[in-house]
Order: sequence, then C-alpha cells, then structure tokens
Amino acid sequence: MRTAVKHLCRLPFIFMVVLLFSSNLKAQISDEFYRALPKEFRPEDPSKLTPAEKRVLLDGANIRFHLKAFNPELDSIATALYAEVDQLRDQKDRIASLWVISKYTRNRFEDLELMLLYINRLIKEINHNDAFSAELCTALLMKGTVLLESGEMEPGLFALQEAEKMIRDKENIHERERLGYIYSAMSRAYIQLELYDQTIAYINLANPYFSDVKPEQSKNITLAHAELLKASAYIGSFQKKNQSTYLDTSLAIIRKLMHSTADDPKWNVLCYELLGKISYFKKDYRQSMIYLDSADLPKYAKLALIDHHLPERMAFRGLNLLHQSNTKAGDSLIKKAINLNNEMYSPISALYYQFYQAYRDIGDWENASGYLEKYIDRRDSIDIIQKNIAFADINEKYKSAQKEAQIQQLEIDREVQKKQQRLTLLLAIIAVLSLLLVMLLIHLFTKKKQQELENENLRIAQSLTDQETKMIEERYESLRLLRLEISNDMHNELGGALVSLNFYINDVQNAFKDKKVAEALNNIKEEANSIYIQTRDYIHALQENAKDIKFDLVNFLLYLPLHFDQRTTLKVRTDVEADPLESRLTVQQNNEFYLLIKEALANILKHANATYFTIKIDFLGENCLFVISDNGKGFDHGSTSSGMGIKNMKERIANLNGELTIESDKKGTILSGSFPVSSLSK
Repeated sequence: MRTAVKHLCRLPFIFMVVLLFSSNLKAQISDEFYRALPKEFRPEDPSKLTPAEKRVLLDGANIRFHLKAFNPELDSIATALYAEVDQLRDQKDRIASLWVISKYTRNRFEDLELMLLYINRLIKEINHNDAFSAELCTALLMKGTVLLESGEMEPGLFALQEAEKMIRDKENIHERERLGYIYSAMSRAYIQLELYDQTIAYINLANPYFSDVKPEQSKNITLAHAELLKASAYIGSFQKKNQSTYLDTSLAIIRKLMHSTADDPKWNVLCYELLGKISYFKKDYRQSMIYLDSADLPKYAKLALIDHHLPERMAFRGLNLLHQSNTKAGDSLIKKAINLNNEMYSPISALYYQFYQAYRDIGDWENASGYLEKYIDRRDSIDIIQKNIAFADINEKYKSAQKEAQIQQLEIDREVQKKQQRLTLLLAIIAVLSLLLVMLLIHLFTKKKQQELENENLRIAQSLTDQETKMIEERYESLRLLRLEISNDMHNELGGALVSLNFYINDVQNAFKDKKVAEALNNIKEEANSIYIQTRDYIHALQENAKDIKFDLVNFLLYLPLHFDQRTTLKVRTDVEADPLESRLTVQQNNEFYLLIKEALANILKHANATYFTIKIDFLGENCLFVISDNGKGFDHGSTSSGMGIKNMKERIANLNGELTIESDKKGTILSGSFPVSSLSK
C-alpha cells in the first residue's frame, strides 16, 4: 500500500519533467557562463549547442571547475539533451548522452526521482549490448545506490545483486574492480535492515578492493567509510545479542581509524559520534555526551557530514538526557531529531526501541507505547524485506542449481560425444597407422634395394676412379720420363751444338781481324749464348716439378703500364721496387700474389668502368704492403662479398697468411692489404 501511494505521488513530478523537456529543447548558455568556461569547453555557437558540446559541458565543466553558480543552466542543458536522445541515430551517441546525464545528475545529488528516471532510461538503452557491459554494470550500481538512498531497499538490493551477477558472469578483471563498490553499497543496505552479520561480511568482501591505494585517493575514502560502517555494525550486533565483545571490537576499529586519520576533521566527527554511541550502550551517559559534544564543535560546523548525521547525534543526546533525569530537554531533542529525519529506514527509525526503553525506564508509558508500536511496524517491515530477500536468494540459488544441473547434463552429453569422437578418431588413427606401417615397410624395402643399388654403383664408380687415377699417375710418370728424356737429349745434342757453335765463332774471330766482321760475330756469339741460357733454363724446368715454376711477377708489373697506355680509355700506374719483389718472395708467395693482382685487375676491367688504376707495392720490415685502387663506379661490399672475384682474392690472401681490406663507394674502390714475407702458408 505504501509503495502504491509513493508511485501515485510521483505522477505530478513526471508530468512536470515532461513539461520541462518541452520548454527547454533549445538549450543555450549565457554570456557569463560562456566567459567562465575554459577555452577547451567553449562551444562554437553558445546559442545552439550540439549534443556533443552538451555532453562535454555536463561531463567536465561543473565537475572539474565547480561552476555551481551556473547549475540552473547546466540542469537546463541536461534536460534538453535528454529530450533529444531519441533523435540521435547512433546508439553510441544515445548511450554516451544518457551516461553523461545520469552521472551529472548523480553528482548533483538533489533529485533522487530524476536520477532514477535517467538511469532506468540508460539501462533500457544498454540492455543486450555486450559492448557496453561496463557502463551497464555501473548504471546498475548507480540505480541500486539511488534506490537505497530513497528507501527502496528491495529493488535497490536486487539492482546491486544483478550488477554483481553480471560481473561474475563476465569474469572481466577490470570490471571485477567494481565489485568493491557493489559490496560497499550492499553493506550499507544490510545495516539499515539490521542484518549486521551480512553487513560485516560484505564489508570484508569490499575492503580488499580499496586497501592497496594511496591515502589521497577516493578509494581510501570508501575504505574509511567501510571501517566506520563495520564499527556501527558491531554496535548493532551488541544491541541484538547484548555481548560486550562487540562494543570492544567496535572501539578498537574506531581507535585505529582515528590514529590513521588524525589530521582529517571529517573522520574525527564520525569517530566521536560512534564513541558517543558506545559510551551510551555502556551506560556511561556523561562520557557519551562529551563525545557527542566533541563531534559538534564549532570548528566542524562547515563539514557536510555534520548536517547528514546531526539528527542521529541529537537523538542520542536526548536519550542521554532522559537517563540523566532531564526529561523535558531529552524529550525535546528526540522529537526534534525525528522531525528532521523520519523515514522508515533512517538511522533515527533504528532507535525506536532505544526510545521505548528510555521512556519506559522513566515511567513515560505513553511515549514508550508509541515508540514500541513504531518499532514493531519497522520490525515487521524489515522482516518482510528480509523474507523477500531470503526468498529471492533461495530462488536465485534454485535457478543457479537448475542452471548448474543443465550445465552438468550438457557436460555429460558433451563428454559422451567426446568419447564417441575419441573412439572414432582412435579407429581412424589405427587405420591410418596401419596404412602408414604398410607404406613404411614398402618404403624401407624399396630404400634397401635402392641402397644396395647405390652401393653397387659407388663400388663400380670407385673402381673406375681408382683405374682412372692409376692411368693418370701412369700417364704423369710417362710424361715425366718423356720430359726427362727430352731434357737429356736437348742437353746432349742442342747444348753440345751451341757450345760447339761458340767455339767455331771464336775460331772465326781469331781468323778475321776486320772490325765489322768482329762486331757481327760478337753479336752472333751473344745471341748464341742467350739461346744457350734459355735452353738450359727450359731443360731445368722440364726436369723440375710444376709446383716450382715461378710466374714472372716483376716483368708483368713493369710492362703493365706500357701495355695499357696504348688504350686511351684506361691508364695504369705502378709503383714497384723490382729487387725486393724478386728476392724476398718465395715461389709460392710470388705465384699467389701474382694471381691475386690478376684477379683484382680482372674485376676492374669487368665491373668498375674505370679510366685509371694504380698498383703500389712496398716492404715494411717483414711484411709486404700493397694498395690497388681505381676511379670506377664502386660496389656494395655487403651485397657483393660473396662474388667469385672477391672470394678468390680472400682465399689468396689467406694462403699468404695476410689481411685484405676493401673500401668502395661511388668514387671508386681501394683494395689494401699485407702479408708476411718470412713464413709460408701451410
């Protein structure tokens, strides 16, 4: 009945809201408000605000800059934005607008009915859209809190439980942080319903979400409120069970909180108030009055918490005065406190039984009877709510049990299906493995035959290689013997003939005294000696191994400029000392160095497009130093380092136990290196 009357009372309010919407569709801001806004909040056209600009103003201006003087204009903006929500095509814009309006109205904290209107519209818009689950959870939390503050205990708790269930179902780590706020709100509801054990349980659930934060953060404020609420719950447990340990526990919590918040006056007010209650229940009425007076000191007068808790402190002062035989003053304070706050689930209504006891003790049976009747009404109302909550909890557990049974059955069916699938898969695997085994056996048999064939082929190839090697060795030996025979014949025949020719020339010179004849004979003699020396060298070369043949490096370098100067496109310069180059290099060093230079020259001719190049060779101590440079187009050494030319040069320098450095850019290439002349490569 009470609920029906309350809803009927809301009809004029809703009608006024509709009229307000229709008269404020074109929201605008005054020049004073516009100038008071920071530049980033100023709209382009103050006379025609867009939905996005309205959201910015509601979300930021009043909250961040505390422009309370312009609250009526912001209220008008919120009303106009709400009126045009349905005209927004994008759901994201509708949700964003409703979210900002709800949050703005919640922060204003002036009209609970209007808050619920906005929040319910937001929840309706978000429902069944998982993309806004975080916003939906917060909206449910806001709705539950507003309902609890307006005395709607059951729907408030149900909204909070729905938010809790939604978070648990999502199992989202970031959203689970909201559980602390949900548990904190539920604990405040349960203490109004005198369910003190549940209050303490939910506070203990909420505290871990607020404990690991800095003191200046808002979460720590919530933690302090939770501790005060826990202390109040222990005082309530004492009222129900009359066990002094509850008061001792409450006292310990308050002292700890006062120690940690000694410099913050708002906590001192609340702690003194609770200390006054504890002293009252310990029947130390004088000390109780001292604590209550401490909470109302003039230095705390400007704190908002004073006004919020003033009726309750006033009621406890009245109770203390009644017990101190100051009946008139006590009765006046109690009635004044009730007039300030007379709702069903207010802190004052929770004191009806204390009023009954106090008036009974002083023999005022009329007041005692009246407060006992109010206490019974309140107790009956709370019992109904508790039963409804218990029924809803049982119903939820039943639904959860049904859901779990369905899930278990689905899991059983799924497990049976998995077993059938595993059996089918196992049979398929066995069939495939059998096929693979047969194929493997065939493969192994074939591979064995192929291996036997390959081994036979290798044996035949090795036999042919051995025969070929033997033939090459026999041929090499035949060539060696032939070279030896030729060298012996040349030495015996040609060498002897050239010696005899030399003697004949000497005889002719002795017989003729003519200078011209003598000069001609002398030239013939020198030519014959030259032929003899070349023949002798050739004979020696035939008799020696091929490894000992020495390339003519010196003459190659000396005649290289003369050879290339005939070409107009490429000029060559060499800076070489013939004597050390001839005398200090071994045959192997000479030949390796000769081949390295020829490889470098080949690279220049093939790739460089150079107009000149230089070769400089010098000796420093026991090392031979060389530099080969050109003015060609250069190359990318990183991408070309694996080319055959550079690879061959690196192999040559490695055989010489030396080092090679290559520098190249668009202006040309420089090859520089060195190798020791005192040791041979192994």
